Amino acid sequence: MFIDVIRENFKIDEPIFTEEILKLFPEYSNMQVFRYIKQAIINKELVQFSKGIYYMSKKTIFGDSTITADAVVKKRYLINKGERYGIYGGHTLQNMFQVTDQVPFVLEIVSNNESSRKRMIEIDGRRFILRKSHTNITKDNYGAYTILQLFDDLSSGEIIGNDAREEILNFKKKNNVSDEQLINMSIYFRKKVVNNMLNNKILYATT
Repeated sequence: MFIDVIRENFKIDEPIFTEEILKLFPEYSNMQVFRYIKQAIINKELVQFSKGIYYMSKKTIFGDSTITADAVVKKRYLINKGERYGIYGGHTLQNMFQVTDQVPFVLEIVSNNESSRKRMIEIDGRRFILRKSHTNITKDNYGAYTILQLFDDLSSGEIIGNDAREEILNFKKKNNVSDEQLINMSIYFRKKVVNNMLNNKILYATT
């Protein structure tokens, strides 16, 4: 019964957090649920990735499948089942838009699900920098927030290259980000953000 409920609610190779499992069994005490989890691990129905994180594996020609720290962080801090609550930031975001060709060793994430201004975590030997979002990130404002975060992370007066500008404008168009939305949301960011966007011709762009 226990594993059947897990299979109904989660996919193979999807990170599963302890709190998610507990919510599925409100009729049982936490201690009882932990006993079920332990037995499922013994039966090889669940695999423990790290403390409080599990998944269901599948057989492959290379052996049992596994999950990654990046998959865990994506679900907990970025997006899950269409609900968006985080974006990449810092050098990770700048690399995505070709503002820099520096490939960050440590991924930086801005998320609603983080309460600290900035902290570093480590999962399975992989390090991540987490930052609390300035305002709630949603699927509706994800595009605008991403652009604003990019220019918030840049220095005042910094001018980006033409390739980066084109990438940003394409992203802006693809995600239906209006100048009005950027201006309205800019109140949650530092004052330099609007100037940075104007100086780089991202606001009111004609091309």
